Amino acid sequence: MKRFTHMMCLCILAASTLAGCGRHVRTAEDITPGNIRGERLDWHYGAGDIRIQTTKLNRVLMDRWFAKTGYDCMTCGKPRIVITEIDNCTNNYISTDMIRDIFEGVAVEDGRYTVVVGNLQDTNELDWMMNRITNDPKYCNSSKPQDGFATAPQFLAKVRITKSENFDNACTYEDYRMTVTLYDIQTQEIIDSAWDVLSKKVRR
Repeated sequence: MKRFTHMMCLCILAASTLAGCGRHVRTAEDITPGNIRGERLDWHYGAGDIRIQTTKLNRVLMDRWFAKTGYDCMTCGKPRIVITEIDNCTNNYISTDMIRDIFEGVAVEDGRYTVVVGNLQDTNELDWMMNRITNDPKYCNSSKPQDGFATAPQFLAKVRITKSENFDNACTYEDYRMTVTLYDIQTQEIIDSAWDVLSKKVRR
């Protein structure tokens, strides 16, 4: 009987400990100007944050490009973005494959452009992929639409994420800046660039 009582006490203690842990899941407050004040985010920078920023930036870049060129993707095909570099300048581990997956998902939801991604850490793979892309007959390999051609333009894209931190007695304030830069695939000239800062307040 004593052993049964002891086991019951241990089970109750374990259950209360787990319940207590569940009540104290670390989250962050979104304090980004213009965002919903007080929105709860993961305490660490991850997929949810990257999706917020990627959606904003790609929409801004493509809105500007479509407005400037008057391009009709229904007639000539969707422009294509080729992600060739993801530069994580933070002290956080961020999976580049995850970032590429998020870019693909955002492109599908937008519907006006497509994204080409891959594991480009290997130079030979990058060379092979770029050779295949530049010889694709469906694309004119320039970010500038060519009148009279039923081909779609494409861009090279580079993504950079940087981080800054400030502290007080109770909280850490983290700013994550994502920059997406589009280049002309033929000339390597910058076509456009946009950045977004996500600010998080994390209670310690």
